Parts: sequence; structure tokens; C-alpha cells
Amino acid sequence: MVAFLFSVNLMAQVGRESYKDIIEKAAHLSIQKERLSALSLLKNALKKEAKRSQGTKELQQALNDHAFIFYSEKAQQLHELALSMQTSDLNIALSKIKEATLLEPDNFSIEMAHSRILIAMGDCQKSIDRLQKYREYWTYVEELRMAAVQSFACLGKVADAINSKTQAENKNAELSQMWLSIDAEIQYRLGNLTKGLDLIQSSNLKKTNPEIYFWKWKFESELKMTSEKSGREYLTMCKSLSVRQKRDLLSEPNLCLRTQEVENYLKKMNNLEI
Repeated sequence: MVAFLFSVNLMAQVGRESYKDIIEKAAHLSIQKERLSALSLLKNALKKEAKRSQGTKELQQALNDHAFIFYSEKAQQLHELALSMQTSDLNIALSKIKEATLLEPDNFSIEMAHSRILIAMGDCQKSIDRLQKYREYWTYVEELRMAAVQSFACLGKVADAINSKTQAENKNAELSQMWLSIDAEIQYRLGNLTKGLDLIQSSNLKKTNPEIYFWKWKFESELKMTSEKSGREYLTMCKSLSVRQKRDLLSEPNLCLRTQEVENYLKKMNNLEI
């Protein structure tokens, strides 16, 4: 009887917990390196909050904080090293991110970098296989959802890419360049060449992601339109990217990895003037 009353009292206390109590509990779990337990607690609380409430805003921020935080300096160093090698030596990048994964499993910063490196290496199935473990968080973490959409697009699973993309609203303006590139790839894989080109041309974004110009060139060349200008713009941007710009575009797994394809085309057209 005492145990029963204790249980009822405990349930009543849980029912009265505020979102701030949940955030505090999640922080305690995270300190103990119980990352997934912390994230699960926050996710379940988010399901109960009104969509535009202050509680939702703070729970969402806490979820992102604990998803991406590093618990060890060594894991963070390995992650940073992998990122620095992502556009120059994918084998070293993969080796370092694997080391980081062993040190800090379930760190979303590491997992997404791992995913992007696998996409860049053409191992798209392994990429999505890794991310499936965190599927319940795709709705709440835009960067994670983006990585999943990129993996599906890479695999040619367009329906899965579209369904995953529309799971939630995309709010991070800093990712808009990557989303435009992904939308272009989806249209290309659907065979909607004219629609894909229109998508790029009608965008008001200041296009600082070279891959947008890659897709513009791709659409134009396959539509038998004049495409040399777009091809030269792509190559020029890739050659002039600063370290800071590369860093800002790390969510783009194929960043400047297809320059040879464009160079070969321009050479064939006797128009390699960049």
C-alpha cells in the first residue's frame, strides 16, 4: 500500500514538472554523459508543448545543445581534424572521424560529419544506415534531417528524401544554401531539368555555395543550353574558396568534388577560360 501511494505521488510530481525542470534533468544526464537519455527526455517534453510557446523554444535549444556538445577535448580535436581534411583527403578525414566516433558515440556533430564524409566517398547506404539510429530526432534537429535528406538523395531514393525534408519547417537561414543545392539535386534525380533550373534562377539567395552553380551547369548542359558560364563560375568559386568559406559550407558533402567533370566538359567545348 505504501509503495502504491509512493508511486501515485511520484506520478503526480512528474505530471507537475515544468519544462524548466525537464531542461535541468537533461543537463544532469548530459553531465553524466547520458546523451541519448537527455535527448529522449527533451524530445518527449517537446511533444507536449505548444508549438510556438517559450517552453518549446527553450526545450529545442536545450536539445540542440546536448546533441552537439563535446564531452572530451580529444574527440573534439579529432572532429576538427576530420573537418579540415574533408575537402583535401577523404581517407584521412574518415579515419579521424571514426576515431572520434569511438570516443564519443551519439555525438551529433561527429555523426553528421561521418555521414557527409561517407556521402563524399560515394558510400551513401552506410551514411543513411548511421543516421537511421537517430531518426526520431530528424524532426527536431534540422542539420541532422538535412544529412538524412542528402543521404537519401545520394542513394536516388527521392521519395524518402522529399518525405524526410518535409518532416518539419526549415528555419536555419545559414543552411538555406545547402537546402537549395539539395532541392536542385532532387529535381535532377526526378528528371525535372527545367524545373530545377527555374528553382535556382528564381532564388533570391546570394549564391555563395559553388554546388548551386554545379547544378545550374548540369541543368543547362543537359537541356542543351549555353552552360559554359555556369561551369566557369563553379570552377572559379571552388578555386577561390577561403578556409572560412569552406568551414561555412561544411554541410555540403560534395563541396567542389566534381570540378573534374566540369573541367572535362569545358575542355571538350574548347572553352576552359576561368
